[in-house]
Amino acid sequence: MFKRFANIEELESHVVADKQACGIGSETLNRYPVRFVLLDNFKDCYDFVNFLQVECGVYVESVDRWIDPKYPDILLDHVELTENIEQLIRQRSPHDCALAPFSELARFYDNENRKEFDALIKTIKGIQSLSDNQRVYIPLVGLEGKMESFSDDSQIFIWRLEGADRDVNYRLILTDNQDYGVTGLENCYTVVNDIREWLNIWKDNKKQVTRAIICKSTSIYANSHYAQPDNAFSYEICNNAYEFLTRGLGLSFGAMQYRLSDGKNWDLLAQEIDVSTGFNFASFAKSYFSISEIANYRDFIRLWFLHSTIFDRWLLSRFYSELQDGDSYLRRILDRIVNYGTNELIETIAVTLTDAPAEMEARKWCLNYAASQGVRLSDAIEGNLSALLQALATRTGYKSAIGYFTSITRKEKEMAISWLGQGHINISDIKGFFPDFYCYMKEGVGISTQDWVENYFKAYKTAKVSNRYTDEIRDLINIQNEKESVFDTWYHKFSTTYTLMENRGDIEVFYWIDGLGVDWIPLVKQVITEKKQQQIFLNEVLIARAKLPTKTENNKIDLQRLLPANIPLEKSGDLDSLAHRQTNIPPFTVIDEIALVRKSIEDILDKYIGKKIAIISDHGLTYLSQLLNGLNLAGLESDHHGRIAKRNVNSNTTDNSYYCLDDGTTLCALKHESLCGKVPKGQGCHGGCTPEEVLVPIFVISSAPVGCDWTAELLTTKLSGINPKVKFKIKNIPSTEKPYLDYHGTAHELHCISDEVYESDDLTLDANDSFIALRIGDVERDYHVDIQTGVKEDDLFDF
Repeated sequence: MFKRFANIEELESHVVADKQACGIGSETLNRYPVRFVLLDNFKDCYDFVNFLQVECGVYVESVDRWIDPKYPDILLDHVELTENIEQLIRQRSPHDCALAPFSELARFYDNENRKEFDALIKTIKGIQSLSDNQRVYIPLVGLEGKMESFSDDSQIFIWRLEGADRDVNYRLILTDNQDYGVTGLENCYTVVNDIREWLNIWKDNKKQVTRAIICKSTSIYANSHYAQPDNAFSYEICNNAYEFLTRGLGLSFGAMQYRLSDGKNWDLLAQEIDVSTGFNFASFAKSYFSISEIANYRDFIRLWFLHSTIFDRWLLSRFYSELQDGDSYLRRILDRIVNYGTNELIETIAVTLTDAPAEMEARKWCLNYAASQGVRLSDAIEGNLSALLQALATRTGYKSAIGYFTSITRKEKEMAISWLGQGHINISDIKGFFPDFYCYMKEGVGISTQDWVENYFKAYKTAKVSNRYTDEIRDLINIQNEKESVFDTWYHKFSTTYTLMENRGDIEVFYWIDGLGVDWIPLVKQVITEKKQQQIFLNEVLIARAKLPTKTENNKIDLQRLLPANIPLEKSGDLDSLAHRQTNIPPFTVIDEIALVRKSIEDILDKYIGKKIAIISDHGLTYLSQLLNGLNLAGLESDHHGRIAKRNVNSNTTDNSYYCLDDGTTLCALKHESLCGKVPKGQGCHGGCTPEEVLVPIFVISSAPVGCDWTAELLTTKLSGINPKVKFKIKNIPSTEKPYLDYHGTAHELHCISDEVYESDDLTLDANDSFIALRIGDVERDYHVDIQTGVKEDDLFDF
């Protein structure tokens, strides 16, 4: 029998009337004591149960007492529940009782396949009382839909209270024993862990139950779909952390959606969230990374390398993509990566070329920064990138393609050196991505010295990196080393390292780099200059000569003499060993040389910071002999691949191809052709008399800068088309520097033409610009000259 009530007062009146029923039909009412009371919300349920307890004296039994405390999350099956209800009715007979909560357990029974709910109701409705006039009240909240099938059943008592307020239902957030580590949930939600707790919160109307309930019961989670339809609860079944955070807790992450590649990152994100203080994704991410904003790709890449975990990089990437408007270059890259490892991102950037200038700059900056952090691409990606760049050069030209080069791969450096050697590009095109190579190449030796030295080493480096014996270098060596006497003239103008340093008591540490020639002066200067912030300063750069023959065992003895007895000369780096590798591929060995020189200098400075250091060398190296066939002179025993040779007997014969030492038997090659067989391909060598083998640098470094005490006198007061050169007399130029003249936006190197007199190249004059500047190191001094760009004609009619 199904009966509806418009309000709770009608229901309460009927409870009294039903209890007092007599006459026709009362026998059935008394035989079957169970009354199912359908309610729309828990407020009405609490009011009804309170009425039964207070005004009717009904005993209320809680279903949670039937849950085994040892197994609080095992769902009591419908048979056990029926048996417990039947036992309760018999035990309470002849007294009335109520069962609450009941529906909070029964709603999760399977009524799809096994029809457990229907079986439960059918069994309970038929329970007979042992005494007359006993009543058993079972409230059911929100189960109108499930009880609908019994509405026409004449053997069941169903009372339906139609609640006026249907909006007081609850939102149930279900997980499989998970809160995913989110903190602060108890401040915002009612959290229940198992079935026993779930039942317990409904039996006391004084409990503060929030409208949103997080239920972690595994049993309820597994059976939650059986509970629907339900007009007391709405259900959010959360199968993972993403669904729990978004659908369950309602947190917003902007356009950030779940991806299969996210893995466990949403779980880790959940552990970082505290909902008690509110949640804003942008504010959370900025706080997590300790930033005020991520303004651009540079900020992103820096943060990427500061945070190395997969989770941090995943969060950073997703947040950055959320921030960006439009389809930016980096956002497109981030949409393609799935593992968030360093190489996946950087390798994806490397092979994603773009013709948009802004995007190209972003790509280059990201790759150069990655290279500075030690990232190296896989061989496969490096090969792929190389092919892409070569194809780009073919399609758009070398000048265009070089704009895509970065410092991330060795192959790019090799290609750039090759293109430079072939004349496709200029050295300035390489500066942005290979600054150390640019520094090595931009000058001959980079300090004030004899002009021929500067010019020679410019030509030497050009020939070296083009791996081609040029006419220029052939002409220069034929002049400087034309024969023994010519060589002797310039050779003895330089002092040995020992002579220059033997009385330098201020030097605390001597360091030897094997094979370091004067061609490395510009790069070494640059590396030391970078250390100014650490109070490391380059005080002096000197050029010395190695003793002949220019080999280690001959010169190291002299270097060792600079130290007290029994104190070994410390060594860093070994350009000599690198030069003799059989695997060298010319001219790309210069890449390894550059890396070795930089590391050697940095290691020395890091180890002896604060001390006064002198870095010295035993000899230099030449990479030009491997380009020429050997002379194969008869009667000689080869040493150092023919850069040195021994003849069996003393002889007075002379040959302009070698320099004969005082012993009369030791010969040193004057030029690049070796005296015996050919130097192996790709290898550097030493032992001969070429400037790159003979001249060695000395670097004096300390924690105090050298004072600026140079003076200059302008010798040229007027400039004209006939005389467009400026001369200065300069005293005390620091050995570390060269003088430059800046005029009209162009820097001109000054050349020493006599003792302390320096001259510029021809200037392109501008009548409106009469100011010139003399620059030595970081110091610049301004001067004024008269500029005459034309000849004033005589007035023929002026009598």
